[in-house]
Amino acid sequence: MTDILDNHLFENKPKPSKRIFRCLLVLQIVVSVLSLFFSLNDVESIVVSGPLTSLLGLLTLVAAWYIKSRSGILIGVSPILISVFWFIIIVQFNWSPNTAFFPVNSSLVLAVVLTVAFGIKAYARP
Repeated sequence: MTDILDNHLFENKPKPSKRIFRCLLVLQIVVSVLSLFFSLNDVESIVVSGPLTSLLGLLTLVAAWYIKSRSGILIGVSPILISVFWFIIIVQFNWSPNTAFFPVNSSLVLAVVLTVAFGIKAYARP
């Protein structure tokens, strides 16, 4: 009986919710890096990558909230906020792709660097 309890209580496998979070986190980092490269090539690609990273960020946010990972919550909410911010700025000021190229890509570089840094932290300790 104690063997069964010991195996159950001292199980070292991560819980399914942590595994799901880690998978979403890795996917979020990969998609963020790819989105940055596409945006550096053609800034209009944010029309597709913005909603895609926001949807993935929402899933990451929910998974991080469930396991109470502060770094994961930050990673999940950041693409949503960045997408909404740039959508409002571009529409409000009627920016052309040439006008938006430098400020959008500058913020994306910073966001991806922070996403990778916080992602490593969140992956190591969810």
